[in-house]
Amino acid sequence: MIFEDYFKNKTMALIGNASSVQGSYKHDIENHDIVIRLNKGFFLINNLHFGTKVNMLGLSMPIKTEILESLDLDYILWCTPKHELKTKYLKRVAYNYPKDWWNILNYTLGARPSTGCMMLDFIYRTGTYKSLKIYNFDFWNSPTFYTNTIHLGNHNPEQEKAYLEALLFLDKRIEWIRNDI
Repeated sequence: MIFEDYFKNKTMALIGNASSVQGSYKHDIENHDIVIRLNKGFFLINNLHFGTKVNMLGLSMPIKTEILESLDLDYILWCTPKHELKTKYLKRVAYNYPKDWWNILNYTLGARPSTGCMMLDFIYRTGTYKSLKIYNFDFWNSPTFYTNTIHLGNHNPEQEKAYLEALLFLDKRIEWIRNDI
């Protein structure tokens, strides 16, 4: 799998979209080998708390191809089984989160997994990273910064939090930078 080589021995930051930021993490995030943002989270790249670096994007919503091309991403992980990647650019840089993994995660959570949960699962399953820090995940305790709303949809915040906590127990390379306390 291409991502096993891409993630191998890399320090990684996974940036969520919660608006509950209480500290400045810019310098820490900028120092990671790979920074992954979610959905419209790339709009945070001008935010003092989150630096400007973005190498990869986890997506579950359509975003105009010209906007994505302007980010000069290494990769995009398409985190929804509903749509196909149709443009030439997306076919070159985007990969689908495996449908079998989606089914397992959906069953495990008892609900449709969020983009952040799928991205976390994807990174964990590769197993080749040096470290992974999770930033700005508060499991819908605050609004998403780009909509200023809490839209749970069909997600299960308690189960997603429990899933992250299980991974923290199983893999000491993962660290959750808490900002919801």
